[in-house]
Amino acid sequence: MSFTAPAGRLTAVLGPRGAGKTTLLAAVAGLLPVARGAVMLGGADITGRRKGVALLPPGTSLGRSATLAEALRPLTPRDARAGVAALLHRLGWSELAGRRLWGFSHGEHLAALAAARLLPAGEALLVDEAAGGLDRTDRDLYLATLRAMAQEVRTILFATRDETVALAADHLVLLQGGRVLQAGTPASCYAEPQSAAAALLTGPANIMEGTVRERRGGAYIWAAAGARFLQSAAPGAVQPPLGSLARFCLRPERALLLGADEKADNMLPGVVAAVQCAGRALALDVETSCGLLQISPPSWPRPALAVGAEVMVGWDGGAATVIE
Repeated sequence: MSFTAPAGRLTAVLGPRGAGKTTLLAAVAGLLPVARGAVMLGGADITGRRKGVALLPPGTSLGRSATLAEALRPLTPRDARAGVAALLHRLGWSELAGRRLWGFSHGEHLAALAAARLLPAGEALLVDEAAGGLDRTDRDLYLATLRAMAQEVRTILFATRDETVALAADHLVLLQGGRVLQAGTPASCYAEPQSAAAALLTGPANIMEGTVRERRGGAYIWAAAGARFLQSAAPGAVQPPLGSLARFCLRPERALLLGADEKADNMLPGVVAAVQCAGRALALDVETSCGLLQISPPSWPRPALAVGAEVMVGWDGGAATVIE
C-alpha cells in the first residue's frame, strides 16, 4: 500500500475489523518488519526505527491517582515543568493541570494520554482505534486535542472503524483487505466513492446497477428491473458504452420521498419496509423493483408513514455517483 499522511493535519485510516489497520500502524512505528518499500517521515527513511514516532494502542492508561501535570511531567525529556505547562496552555488545559485523572471523563483521559505519548516522541503520533466508545462530547474533545497537536506541524495518524470519527479528520485513507481503496479529503471520499466497498465504508449507500441503453447529450439512460433512469455525466467524463453494465452509488440523503404532485428525473414506486427516526432525518427502508433502497427524508414535518405504505422514491439525474 502507498499513501501520504500530511504533516500538520489529522489523518484517519478507516476500515473494518481485519482490514490491516493495526498491522499498518505497527509497521509504521517500527514494531513489525516491512518486507518491501519504506516508511518516510519528513523526508527521512525511518523504516524499522521508532525514532520520532509514538504509538498509542487501545487500552493504554496513564493511571488515575496522579494529577494531569504529575502524569505528564516524567514524560518530557528536559525542562519538564516548562514543557508540560506550555503544552497544557496550547491545548487550553491550563486549569486542568492540578486535577486528578480519576475525575476525568473517558474522552478527557484519552486526550491526555495522546498528549503524553506525543511529548517525548516529537514528530508523529499513531493512535489505534481512536475515539472508540466515546459519546459525542468526549469524541469532539478528543479529536479537537489531536487536531491541536497536529497543527504544531506534527503528523497525527489514527485508525478507526467508525465512519463518523473518520469523516471528522482532515485527510482520509480507506483500507480494506490490506490495501488502500481510496484516499483524499473526507468530503471527496464520501461524495465521490470510487468503488462499492469505498462507498459502504464511509456511510449508508444504495448500490444500484443497470445496463446503459441510450445517450442524451450530457446524460445517458440506464435500465434495471424493467425501469429506466437518467444519469447526468460530468463535463468531459467518458460515458460508458451502450450495452455495458454500470454501477451507481445513491446516498440515502440524496434520494427524495415524492408527494403526489412532485416529479423528479428518476422515479421508482415502492413499499415502506421499515421506519426509524435518526434525529434530523428519518431512516426509511423502501422495497422496490430494484431492491431495498434506503432514503433519509427530513423528520420534521414528519410524513405520515408506516410499514406497508406505498410511496414514490425519486432522485435527480446528478444525485447518484458512477462508481464502476
